[in-house]
Amino acid sequence: TGVKQAMAWWLNNRAEAIIQFARRSVSLLDTWDMWGGGITSWSDVLVRRSALEFLSDMNLDKYSHNICPSVCDRLQREVDRLDDVLRRIDAEGSTCLVTRKPEGLPAKHWWYNLKGLTTGVC
Repeated sequence: TGVKQAMAWWLNNRAEAIIQFARRSVSLLDTWDMWGGGITSWSDVLVRRSALEFLSDMNLDKYSHNICPSVCDRLQREVDRLDDVLRRIDAEGSTCLVTRKPEGLPAKHWWYNLKGLTTGVC
């Protein structure tokens, strides 16, 4: 499809932009709102994580789309790092702004179901 071709182009020609998108998602979790009592960009990070999941769901095979295997590996490492940070924040019980899961998102978007979100902390 056109979207798959476009994403393959980005991964082939502007891979660093996609990897930076994932990396920036992690760094956004460092921004703490002392007065609001939570991570300032929490909802943005969840949306960004879903965008990365949708990219993964496209199954852009590194061989059939001529995507450099190291790009796919680097992107996966960044996504794994983001997931680790999200799980750690949840396990620590850090306060964050409650974000409602948008309708229609697949159940596998687990970051909208962190246990802390049900109690107002994550």
